[in-house]
Amino acid sequence: MIALLESHWQKNQPDLVVSCIPFYNRVLRESLQKAKPTTPFVTILTNFADSPPQYWIEPQEQFLICPTEQAVEQARVGASGKANLPHIRIGN
Repeated sequence: MIALLESHWQKNQPDLVVSCIPFYNRVLRESLQKAKPTTPFVTILTNFADSPPQYWIEPQEQFLICPTEQAVEQARVGASGKANLPHIRIGN
């Protein structure tokens, strides 16, 4: 799977990769790192929390967009300091 995705990134040359699919983030990031190591990788959590652990949040370099404070705290702990977590509050 990694080799197939690596070939895809080399052929298509993305400027940014965004994942909204749990369980595939590690494979997506590893293949992107091999093909285009400077391309940012973003994970958008579409659940309120990372449950079970590492369902969304992998200990890898990435940007995480978290929908709740609980998910932000899980990302701080679960990503082992490798995730970029800019905090943006929307609404009240």
